[in-house]
Amino acid sequence: MRCNDWGQHRLTFSMNGESRDGFCYETHVACISADCQWKSHFKTSPEVRSGKKKGYREVNIRTSTYARSIGRGHSSLINFGQHFNSPPPINQSSYQEIMKKSDQCNKISC
Repeated sequence: MRCNDWGQHRLTFSMNGESRDGFCYETHVACISADCQWKSHFKTSPEVRSGKKKGYREVNIRTSTYARSIGRGHSSLINFGQHFNSPPPINQSSYQEIMKKSDQCNKISC
């Protein structure tokens, strides 16, 4: 990411909370120079797809898998987010879908 006069102007960063997906946010970057008008945006976590269906954000897969590996579940992810003053994680149905796919992968690899 760079504006036309990289290093000559300051950039502003903002997060769009409305387009967040669990712990993944859409981040907007813009040059503050009136002459430049450069803008860009990106998601803070890549999407992991399986087949043609919509995938899940990597950060959500990792946090869900981590919670399960220490014997916790979706409610623990909610508590985790609250302690760090963060919005809630993915919803319960998405969490369950990730866990179901994780179980299928574990059965195949064992």
